[in-house]
Amino acid sequence: MGEQSEGRDLREGYVFDSEVKGADTTYWSVITGTLATSGGKLRFNADRAVSFIQHIFGKYTFAVNVPTRPAANDNRVWGLRNPQAATIGAVYFHTDSQNFNAISYDNFGNVETTVLTFDSDNHDGNEIRYGISWERDLIQFLIGDTVVATHATRIGTVPLSIEIRNAAADNMDVGYLEIRHAKNII
Repeated sequence: MGEQSEGRDLREGYVFDSEVKGADTTYWSVITGTLATSGGKLRFNADRAVSFIQHIFGKYTFAVNVPTRPAANDNRVWGLRNPQAATIGAVYFHTDSQNFNAISYDNFGNVETTVLTFDSDNHDGNEIRYGISWERDLIQFLIGDTVVATHATRIGTVPLSIEIRNAAADNMDVGYLEIRHAKNII
């Protein structure tokens, strides 16, 4: 794919709209489970999928409906990381047990973690915009338009796939992904 189309730079970004694309297996590689849709949303119920397209740097928005506050064996992930090198350069949101974290790794597997507050009154069962702004020297994690964590010491520089995982047997839905100003590697 060329970098110019009708005078527009395709590196500016794209949106994966679940209503339009559905369970598109030309975009997603299903690692576990079966990618499905419900009500125009991608539904993750004991499922894990990663994008074939890899990205480096950029701004990412994940419209995710986490069905319940963090609990044992949830193991939910949304962000950027590679399945076989999950601790190399990764940047993502993670829930497990009673924890909700913003996590980033540098290229050598060193981790930086920020414990976040999961607002059960507003987040349970509602589609919330979670953002990651990834630059060479700074990563910001956002919920809505609010920066909730800033990482400046553990920043990777390797291309990463989008990963969505819900290890729990409940319904975590994803409405859309918005990717802006990323270098996409196909």
